Order: sequence, then C-alpha cells, then structure tokens
Amino acid sequence: MIRFMYAACFGICILLTFPIQAQNLFYCGPSGGAGGETFVDDAIPKNSRVYEIQIFAGEYIDAIRLVHENDRGELLELRKHGGSGGRPTIITLAPDEYLIAIEGQHNKFVHALRFYTNKRTTEWYGSRDGKYTFKYEAPEGYEIVGLNGRSGWYLDALGVLFRRR
Repeated sequence: MIRFMYAACFGICILLTFPIQAQNLFYCGPSGGAGGETFVDDAIPKNSRVYEIQIFAGEYIDAIRLVHENDRGELLELRKHGGSGGRPTIITLAPDEYLIAIEGQHNKFVHALRFYTNKRTTEWYGSRDGKYTFKYEAPEGYEIVGLNGRSGWYLDALGVLFRRR
C-alpha cells in the first residue's frame, strides 16, 4: 500500500513525505540552502537501527553521517554528507534508544543541529547563528533512520527519512 502524508509548519517549513523503496521509508525535507549535490540515504538495511550519529562542525555543519547496527551486531557506515572540515563529534545511541527528531538552523548552509531521541536531547552542534529554523519529528510509532538533502564543502540542506518502529 502506498501512503502519502503531508504536514505544514507555517512560517518555518513545509514538509512533504513520500514512500521510497519496499521497506516503506518516508522522507521529509530538506531545509537549507540551494547549493550542493542532492543526496538520499535510501540504502537503509532492514532490521537495523541507528547506532551512532557523526557530526563534523565548525562555523557551519561541515558534514554528517549515520552509522547503523544490524540485528547481528554488525556496523554499517552510511555515506558521509558534506566536506572534510569541522570538529568531529560522535553521539552513540544505547541499544534501546532511537532517533525521533532533528532540529536545526540555516541560512545558505546548515549552521547548527540538535538531536532528539526517545531518551534525551543533545546539545547544539555548530554555530547557532542561522536565520531560519527547522525541526523534523517522526510521527508516533516511527523513527528517523536516514538523511536526505544537499551537500558540497558543507551541509547545504538537511531532511530526514523515517520508518515504522
């Protein structure tokens, strides 16, 4: 069954979600600038979870990558989106923890990001001087498992992919 969902955040963003692939991944966004090349983490392993979030940040968010863990405990790094600069930070999720929202600030590039799980809210990464804000939240019963957007030297724009838990 194909489902289409639509939600509007007036004054901040408009979110459109469409199913991709057979495992019913849905995407929202992206929010940010128009530069860079388009990317989508559409090769999400079935029976996996987000194990860690890798952020590379300085004045802007230089790059981001998700690492998945499958049901056999094997780790799979998804593609890194962005450039080679920035200070690296790794957020490791507990076995019973999952990603439910990503909040950010942007102008031409994504300036700052903060992550929400079912257990905690992280600090802000990057510089909180973006003029525009966005927040992508997985619907009840869903989790964020991938990213979409645009990137080049920096992370230009960011959106999310989610699936049913």
